[in-house]
Amino acid sequence: MAKRGIPEVNAGSMADIAFLLLIFFLVTTTMDKDHAYIRSIPKNVIIEIPPEPVEKRNICAIQANAQNQLMIRGELMTNPDDISERVLDFYRENEAQNDPINNFPMYSRISKAEIQAALNLAIDEAEAVEKTPNASQDIIDFKYRQVAEWEKKQSAIDLLGKNVLPEIASQAHIRIEVQKATEYNLFATIQSEIEEAIFELRNDAALTVFKESYKQIQSRLAMDKAPVDRDKMELLKILYPDRIIAINTSSLPDIVFMLLFFFMVATTSKESDPTVRVIKPNGVRTQDMTPYKQKSEIDFLYLGKPLNTARARAYAEMGMEYMLFMDNVVQSTTDDIYNVNAIKRWKLDKFESKPARMNETIEGVITCVKADEGAPSGIIFDIRKELQDIDALKIAYAVNKQDKR
Repeated sequence: MAKRGIPEVNAGSMADIAFLLLIFFLVTTTMDKDHAYIRSIPKNVIIEIPPEPVEKRNICAIQANAQNQLMIRGELMTNPDDISERVLDFYRENEAQNDPINNFPMYSRISKAEIQAALNLAIDEAEAVEKTPNASQDIIDFKYRQVAEWEKKQSAIDLLGKNVLPEIASQAHIRIEVQKATEYNLFATIQSEIEEAIFELRNDAALTVFKESYKQIQSRLAMDKAPVDRDKMELLKILYPDRIIAINTSSLPDIVFMLLFFFMVATTSKESDPTVRVIKPNGVRTQDMTPYKQKSEIDFLYLGKPLNTARARAYAEMGMEYMLFMDNVVQSTTDDIYNVNAIKRWKLDKFESKPARMNETIEGVITCVKADEGAPSGIIFDIRKELQDIDALKIAYAVNKQDKR
């Protein structure tokens, strides 16, 4: 029986396909990583109960005016790099022992028995409210959030291995107050300095309690979400919470609402080329946005001056020097330049077009603002308000990552 020859495969076409795929990925992907600081926006709720007054000692107020002058807790500062040291003082001054005379937050120290008693009471109250006819779902959810908080504290004190769990005052928070004309560069620097201070506090605690760095816990948690690392992170957050409120001082009536809500709760695809110029400020201890991009849980908008000189001049004459670029706008303008009034429709359309594999609600989908370092911070707060109106409550402030100074 004659042997049949083995047919050969023409590999020439395969090489062509590989070459085309290579070109495709070179054109449509980027190795650049976006880095930012993720923050929460308060949800719009109507509550008739007046808020509890906040003691001055519990506020670490960082203020910046239209001339980019800086003040921290009533004291003028010339060097923004000193902000982190003042934040560290705010947390540490009374940590070892309370001094009622100084102007810093007091610490409570709660025992295991007290935590268990508070947890039992919270469970009873939540179940009672749930059984109440016509009870508001918001109130029910709030009660069960309280249960969850006490459960976290129960796990935290076990992990800490001590008889008491130290906690900074529940009202203690960092308040960023900027004016509309404050440059975004300074606003981002403030965020960076706060992040640096919180990182140092948690890192020191991680080294003391767990004999490993905070960064090691963060890295593992980002990879495998192991329960033990989640518990470690919860303990560090309880010891040093990052309660940060950002306020535009031109809208002071909103402060009461924001504080009330705050204390009730607290390689990738290349984007479209923006039509506005953005030079981002630098920042340390940033968060990599790549995982959110891979899961389609983030949208980007750009704030800067139009690249087209004629357009830039025309908008400036109308008092709109800084404008927005947003990708994939359904009803786009001829120049792909927008003002803040277009954000709601854009965000809702983006959410509707998300792939089926994306499981986040609109509250959890991040809006990352890539703002030029010279942009006025007032527009950032206008963006926040537009997002707040549609319950898009996660915002990120983009910066260029730099090494720790």
